[in-house]
Amino acid sequence: MPADVDPKLQKQLRCAGDRGSVKAIVALDMTRGATPSSSHSQEKLLDRVGKEVGEKPQEVTSLANLGVVIVQGSGRYVRHLLRQDEVVSASASASESEARSGSAKAEDD
Repeated sequence: MPADVDPKLQKQLRCAGDRGSVKAIVALDMTRGATPSSSHSQEKLLDRVGKEVGEKPQEVTSLANLGVVIVQGSGRYVRHLLRQDEVVSASASASESEARSGSAKAEDD
């Protein structure tokens, strides 16, 4: 089942392309497997996505008890993450102006 993705996040992903940075709040399906909300399960998911796209996220904050992970990574990484069966929904973590200034800052570095 495809994830329910916030329109603001969809727009940020379009603007970021493959290389720009995007930060997303991702809710995971807490009914999958024995301990789907555990940080170990979240790590396995993020590692699997990383191997499939050939890159790692820039930053990860795990809220395992809530079944939520906050991920900052390339647009390519985040889009691939959102296609995973474990992902229920995702929202933008930053406003569009914050996301744009973050992208501009990343390009300046």
